[in-house]
Parts: sequence; structure tokens; C-alpha cells
Amino acid sequence: MKAISRYLDDHINPVLLKELRQSFHNKRMLLTMATLLAAQLIVLLFFQQSALEQDTDSPTGGAMMGVQMFILALSGLILCVGSSYNRYLTERTNRELDYSLLSVLTPHQILRGKIAATIVLLAFIYALCLPFMTIAYFLRGISLPLVGMMVLQLAVPLIVLTQFALLVASSGKRWMGGIALVIIGLTCIQNVLMGSLIFFRISPHNGWAFLSIGLFGYLLLFGLFYVLTLAVISPPDSNRILPVRIYLFCMAAGIVLAFIFAQHLDGKLSATSLCGSAALALFLLVTALAVITLLEREKPGPRVLLRCPTGRAGRWLHFLFSSGCYGGLALTWLVLGLTTIWLVLLQSRHPTDRTIFVCALTGTIGAYMLFYAECALLLHRFVGKLSSIQWGLIVFIILGGLPIFCCFDSLNQPKMFSGLITSPWFLTSFLTTKSTMSLPPQMLNMAILSGYLFAVPGALALVPQVLRAFREHRRPAADKEE
Repeated sequence: MKAISRYLDDHINPVLLKELRQSFHNKRMLLTMATLLAAQLIVLLFFQQSALEQDTDSPTGGAMMGVQMFILALSGLILCVGSSYNRYLTERTNRELDYSLLSVLTPHQILRGKIAATIVLLAFIYALCLPFMTIAYFLRGISLPLVGMMVLQLAVPLIVLTQFALLVASSGKRWMGGIALVIIGLTCIQNVLMGSLIFFRISPHNGWAFLSIGLFGYLLLFGLFYVLTLAVISPPDSNRILPVRIYLFCMAAGIVLAFIFAQHLDGKLSATSLCGSAALALFLLVTALAVITLLEREKPGPRVLLRCPTGRAGRWLHFLFSSGCYGGLALTWLVLGLTTIWLVLLQSRHPTDRTIFVCALTGTIGAYMLFYAECALLLHRFVGKLSSIQWGLIVFIILGGLPIFCCFDSLNQPKMFSGLITSPWFLTSFLTTKSTMSLPPQMLNMAILSGYLFAVPGALALVPQVLRAFREHRRPAADKEE
């Protein structure tokens, strides 16, 4: 036992120990646990009394399980998501408590310790509720697979929300937190519970298959929040945007795989839908890359340049994926251009396919987002005073919201031209209209090309800056001589 204890002392994550000690030594934690048990007991007594007053053969387990899951979801939001957010926000706002500044722990170890503490705490909450879930099963009206699915599909979103809370708290700004966490958390849990019932009611044979797609989507979101949090808390002079850009490409591939699996379950998998899903994922990737470009610094820094390859091809790859806003902008151009060419060739073979048209409109939205990022970078360079992301928000509000009143009008030629001026929101009318493909080809082509008409001039204005940034993206001269 002493050897095991010594091994755990040497290898267990210290952040995990700190988080668990703070959780179980907190009076709020004990009060919430007592309230959770009391609420579960009240629910049990209520349904028992209802069963005695009504027909004893009527199943009440399903209704009781639904109420218990709602109580469990609220407890998880308070104890796992809320507590993690408050503790990490306190650490980030007080430099004397920040583990990334006080210890030799890496950002990976800090995040892994906090997520591991959340999983342990969530398992403890489930252990408290397990006896009441067992009673709900014996009251009939719910099956064991549905119980297991609801429990699993509630635990994964809570872990994802905890990682999102850590991302928000890592900014060190309190105004970004509370309301967003509550709204997103309640909406997410409501969708999870409703989806659990719908999948098993409508498709009992493929319920677990559809559940796996949903859980895979949550895992993709968890990974995205994880790498973003890692980028925020990493040292400023490190290559912190590299894992984010690599993960975005992996996430796009994961979306395509999930789409293929879903289409296979429905028996509607085809080459056209497969190519369309790949184009859709890449266009979503363009939007993400454009937004992340605004969060990056202008120059990568000497620490990043020390790892720059000497070959031209290696320099280009390092320039595209490493820290630096101009490298990210060039990567966004490359992905958007190649995907657009591929989709144009695909659309020439299937001119009446609605799936391909929807993917083309998604690419137009990505082009608009790229245009906003280009405007923000130009304003930051020539006007200054504000950061790139602040200029991006201003550009998005002004240019994106200016003609929004046109979005809900009918589809006609004058409104189309006025609605597509600097804003992609009018494209929702094309997506929600069943007779879209019967519209004149000029309108469809104009809708697809509208975003590119703005993104291309912005790209031409920034090409000199991108080329100059690439010429400067090389190892320092002192490092070469050594």
C-alpha cells in the first residue's frame, strides 16, 4: 500500500488534487449535494403518492426519470461547470494564484487536471443519483438502454460545457461568462434530453448509432474548446496557434466522416452527397480560419522562427500554420480557392443538385467572413487604435447588419441585389425556399458569387503584406551561422 501511495503521490496530477480538495472542502458543494439528495427523495415520494392515488399498474418510471435527469443536469451545471468557471476565473484574474505562472506545469497538464477533476466530481454526483435511477427503472415505463443512453448523453455535454467554461474563464474577463454559460448550458441539456427520447422512439434499432454521431460531435467541440484554451494560456511568444489550425483540419475531416456514417444509416449515401459534405466542411473551416486570423498577432516572433525550416516548401507550410495573422490569411485563401474550384467542377456535372447549391451558398458565407477579416486587418494596419478583433466586430456589425432588413423579403431581382450588399444574411431566403432551383440562373449565380466579389478585392489589397511577411518568415541569421 505504501508503494502504491508513493506512486500516486509522484504521478497524480497536482491540479486534480487541488481541484478536488477545493470542491469537497467547499460548503456550497456540501449544500448542493444535500439539496440534490433531498430533491431526489421528494420526487420519489411524489411519484409514489401519485401511483397510490391512480392505477397501480400505470408505468411512471419514464416521467420520474425525466425529472431526475433535469435535477441532475442542474446539479452538474452548478457543481461542475459553474465551480470550474469561478475557480479558474479567480486564478486568471489573480496572478498570484495562476498555476501557469507559479509552477512548472505545462498548459496541457493544467487543463488535463481540471477536466479530470470534473469527471471525478461528475461520477460522484452520478453515484448519489444511481439508487433513485434504479427505482425509476423498477417503476416501469423506461428501458435500461434508454436509461444508459440518457445518462451518457448528459455526462458528455457537461464535460464539454466545463471545457467551454474554462475557455471563457481563461480570458480573465468576468463579463464574458455567466449569462452565456447559463443559456448555452440549458439549451444544450434540453436538446440532449429531447434528442435522447426522439432517437429511441423513432429509430429504436439505430438509436445507439445516432447517439454515437451526437457524442462524436460533442467530442469534436470538446477538442476545439481544448485547443483554444490551450492557445490562450500558452506563453505569448510560443507557437500557440499551430495546434488550433491543425485541429480545425482534423475537425473538418471528422465532420465528413460523421456525415458519411449518418447517410449510410439512412441508405442515402452517394458520391454527390459525399463530395458536397466535404465541400461544406471545408467552407466551415474557412469561416473558422478567418475568425482565428483576427485573434493572432501580426508577427510570429523569434521563438517561433527558430523552428522554421530552411527549404522553401517547408517555409511555406510553417508560414501557413504557425502563429501570425498573415500566414493564417494566406491559408484561408488557399482553402477557399481550392474548395471553390472543386465545387465549380462538381456543379458543372450536376447543375440541378440542391445539395451542391447549398454547399456553394455556404462557401459564399465563408467568403463574406473572409471579407470582414480582410477589412479588419486593413483598418488595424492603416488606422490602428483598436486591435484586429475589435475592428472585426465593428466591421461585422456595420457591414453585416446594415442590409439585414432585406433578408425577410420576397425573392425578387431588386431586393436580391440590395440584400447581398456586404451581407450574407439574404442567403437564408435561398436556403429556406423550396423552389430555389427554379429561380433564374442569373439570380443563383449572383447569390453564389456575391461574397467573392468583396473578398477578392480585399485579398488583392493584402497580397503585398502577405508576401512581405513570408519573406521575413525565416530563421534568424545568428541561428544559421551556428
